[in-house]
Amino acid sequence: MTMKSNILTNIINMLHDKRYDALYLSISNENLYEFTDIIKNAVHKITGFAGDTGSLLITKKYAYLYVDGRFTIQAKNEIKDKRIKIVEIQTHNKKLDHIKETLKNKSRLAFNPKTISIDRVLKVKDILSKKNITLIADYKFIDSLVDDTYDQTGLFILDKKYVSRSIKQKIKLLIDDISTSGFDYYITSSLEEIAYITNLRKIPKSKSDSMILEDAFMIIGRKKCFLYLKDTFDTKILSSFKRHNVIIKRYNDFYNDLKLYKNKKYD
Repeated sequence: MTMKSNILTNIINMLHDKRYDALYLSISNENLYEFTDIIKNAVHKITGFAGDTGSLLITKKYAYLYVDGRFTIQAKNEIKDKRIKIVEIQTHNKKLDHIKETLKNKSRLAFNPKTISIDRVLKVKDILSKKNITLIADYKFIDSLVDDTYDQTGLFILDKKYVSRSIKQKIKLLIDDISTSGFDYYITSSLEEIAYITNLRKIPKSKSDSMILEDAFMIIGRKKCFLYLKDTFDTKILSSFKRHNVIIKRYNDFYNDLKLYKNKKYD
């Protein structure tokens, strides 16, 4: 039995332990970025499928990999476990129809809330509620079964000649917009947007590798700004952001800090 088969077996066993009927996983990462690095792709670790897009429904008997026509042949070549069925879908609604048909009435469906947008969750909840299927947010489920070893990458700040505005200028414009709109904070998980605001780029591992940040969040307030990173950075970057009143924090602190904002305990 392969390591991937072991992971799937462990997940199925935990479905029984937790009294869940199924688990839904997306290839997207916590920034809802679809093209997830292969080492952080839970769907790949479970199935062996290395395509850029797709999602996975795991029940107590089978797993269903949802892919569009671009990845059907690749999925058939890469997946060896006969318990994993490949389902070719062209639209999100077709996928929901299959999930609804696969799960029994009053089923309990777990999912990782960190990798699915709230809009998508509400839409899924509405459709599945017609069959009394309950959605359960459980981000710790998959973390306990799939090793999330992170290959840290160095970062650098773009040279002035390559940027339209400095970090300070960009943040000032955002703060002005926040104040004008009557908001207190601006929160973003868009990696492209964070890269633009901060002028930060990732040191590529190869010629074909992207320089866009892989994991980051940002909270911009009228008085303070916070940048949450997994990647490594030197003291030069730390001091540079500190001068612009941007505090760099650990990536996972973002979720705890959100609770403080929700309860209005963060100035």
